[in-house]
Amino acid sequence: EAPVAVASLGDTADGEGPSLEDQVLAALRGAAHPLPVVGIRDRLGPGVSGQQVRRILERAGSKVVASGDRPIRYRLRKG
Repeated sequence: EAPVAVASLGDTADGEGPSLEDQVLAALRGAAHPLPVVGIRDRLGPGVSGQQVRRILERAGSKVVASGDRPIRYRLRKG
């Protein structure tokens, strides 16, 4: 599965390019199955920490569904 291009801080600060949240959601949208945080990070590249991904997933709670098992896997909410 192809990685998602990560915007630099400069790209997101001035409104150009997708935000990191948009990139995380795009990674989930492009996945054939639910992904753990590590899987999302692998798609975004080395410049993104697990903490950043977890915070985005927490804020996007209405858009994502978390599994009840470990490791927690995330998918986009349908509808």
